[in-house]
Amino acid sequence: MNSRMLRNICRIVLLFVLFTVVRVEAAECPEEIYSAVGEHFGLEAFEPREAQGHVVAEACKIWPASANLILATFAYDSGIEDEKDFIVVVFDRQRRRLVSSYRSKIDEDAVTEAGEGSLTIDTARYELSKGVRAFGVRFHSTARGPSCADAGYWDELTLFIQEKTKLRSVFKHDMQYQRALQGCIGSATGHDVWEYGVLTLSVMNTKTNGFYDLRLVDTVTVETNMDNPPVTIDFKKRQSTGILRYDGIEYK
Repeated sequence: MNSRMLRNICRIVLLFVLFTVVRVEAAECPEEIYSAVGEHFGLEAFEPREAQGHVVAEACKIWPASANLILATFAYDSGIEDEKDFIVVVFDRQRRRLVSSYRSKIDEDAVTEAGEGSLTIDTARYELSKGVRAFGVRFHSTARGPSCADAGYWDELTLFIQEKTKLRSVFKHDMQYQRALQGCIGSATGHDVWEYGVLTLSVMNTKTNGFYDLRLVDTVTVETNMDNPPVTIDFKKRQSTGILRYDGIEYK
């Protein structure tokens, strides 16, 4: 084999790898993961809706901690009213098998519904201890919710760690919210005042029960649809900080 042929083969391999990486990073799950998850849990029609399957939401992403592993999460309709299966797995691309898994339920109601785009994977550096790196799954409800609500919460973040063949949740919290200080949410009356809260999570250098503590910062802004809001409304951005500690099972 001459050097030109070798270079061409290398280019083809590189393009295939790049295509695979982009495909996974775009949150589109490969068919082999669908097959592995469906077989592992014994689920029928474990395929996307567009393929006449019962999976209503999906997300996949390469884990920066190990490029050979793909993180995947699914919402699956098993036919039970007001309920979806919530599945999270770690998939080994070389061995083509699941490394670890988690399964629970998503209870649905007027404000909570799993649908297309509901799931995303968070691979920030959640280094909770030496050799223990968590990853996150974020859930966004597709439900319309009430037409005039007092408050709303969304962007639920769950952190998972691996324990042999199982994944375990150690943190769960809504990372965004909205409250009506005057009027209501979802119905513009012209005299509404709302506050928006966005929470950010970071790992500290102090430890409790072997895991690093977590800092939760809440940044709140106030908005209104009034043309001439009264001077009593404080529009200044404010922040508050909370410290979460591991109790041996989860962060509180």
